[in-house]
Amino acid sequence: MSNTTRCESCGKPAASHDIVHFGAQGKYEILCGGCFNRKAAAMMGVDYKHADFRPVTVTDCLGKPHEFHFRSHLVATGLVIDAFELEEGVPSGYEFSVLGEPDQQPLDLFRRLYERIRHALSVKHLERTAEGWSIGETDSVAGHITWDDETDGRLPGLVIDGESIRWEELGRMLTSYEGFHFRLDIHERTEEH
Repeated sequence: MSNTTRCESCGKPAASHDIVHFGAQGKYEILCGGCFNRKAAAMMGVDYKHADFRPVTVTDCLGKPHEFHFRSHLVATGLVIDAFELEEGVPSGYEFSVLGEPDQQPLDLFRRLYERIRHALSVKHLERTAEGWSIGETDSVAGHITWDDETDGRLPGLVIDGESIRWEELGRMLTSYEGFHFRLDIHERTEEH
């Protein structure tokens, strides 16, 4: 397994995207997701059995396959399950999350997350043209905001249709809509829309 770190609790190797630095006041343990969730459940007084989900491939509306990996973590507000694509062992491309009650069955949340993924991949917002990316027939854009290394965080990075898009690139796409009105909605990644 590449890009792994050994859990300091169970001693098993875990993918770097499923590692949690757990602790306080400069004393941290490096834990895999399962060990973190067991400790969090004990602290929260929640009866929780950790679930590991195997990667799932979902095909988008253009027939392109996307392999999603999953991690689940108990947090103060409940149980979060994240789905993401990997590029060189690092989350990249499409990312989705759901939040449920701490004692909710992970499989129920997983099903909700899977439906969110299928719904999102059933629509394409961008089209590739001779000039580069352009906004497609939906006249809408949806995605998530990321860090842009090339601008040192001065501008956000964007992921639309699973593709990394520069802020300037989106601006160029919008120039063909001069005189139009728009609405920009921003919401927490676990909220359903």
